Amino acid sequence: ASLELTVYSPVKLGGPACTDAFSRICSALIFEDNGACLHSISCEKTVYDASAGAFRITGSIGVTAYLARQGGA
Repeated sequence: ASLELTVYSPVKLGGPACTDAFSRICSALIFEDNGACLHSISCEKTVYDASAGAFRITGSIGVTAYLARQGGA
């Protein structure tokens, strides 16, 4: 499966805030015990989105997820 992400950050935080948020999302998927196995991560350059009045980064995270049922029937 592939997760498509778009992250926005206010102008006052600057474009690097988008990259930081994207990185934190990826880190959470990599290092947390969540049943996801990442096989690819990619993102585009951060751009200013005039229609949103904010910076924007888009990316994709390829995962293989394993679902487990807990508890009884």
